[in-house]
Amino acid sequence: MAAKLTKDQILFLEKHGIALDQVFDASGMRRAEYKAAMKERGYLIAIGVNPCRAGHTMKTRAFSCPECDPARLEYLRRYRQPGYVYFARSSSTGLKKIGISKSPKSRIAQSNVHGLGMVSDWKILRADYCKEAGVVEQKILSVMRDYLVNIDYGGRAERSREILDCKQWELLEVYMAAIDQPTEDTK
Repeated sequence: MAAKLTKDQILFLEKHGIALDQVFDASGMRRAEYKAAMKERGYLIAIGVNPCRAGHTMKTRAFSCPECDPARLEYLRRYRQPGYVYFARSSSTGLKKIGISKSPKSRIAQSNVHGLGMVSDWKILRADYCKEAGVVEQKILSVMRDYLVNIDYGGRAERSREILDCKQWELLEVYMAAIDQPTEDTK
């Protein structure tokens, strides 16, 4: 049984620059099966899956609904792209930030202007070019997840995806280990 894209889904995919060859038909598959197949073959979107609360029938390989949260698509695209992984620190709060960007200096300047995490004095301590910047960033953050802080995002507290409260040496040790590990492209 093959799933068919609706007109609205096709328009959504076009609007977000997702080619049809990046869409995986997961009809009849369990979540774990289609997640593994999508990851192995590089697909961004699955169709033919159980609907979200809003009734949409597309999912990312992280099982989120791209129509409800299109920002997740950008994250997926960046995951295996080259770029800089950077490590920043706020001297006023002692908080640390791990991120990826093609231009870390511009990204930190933007974070300071917008007061990311109620902080406006982020300074880059290290920035390293990586073939798969998102993969390296995720390795660091998965090891350090217990240190992620709750911050205010537009009036509501959420667990940060990038700001940590930990010893600088601990984060630097994890950062350096992740930078030195080969990713899938470099093995």
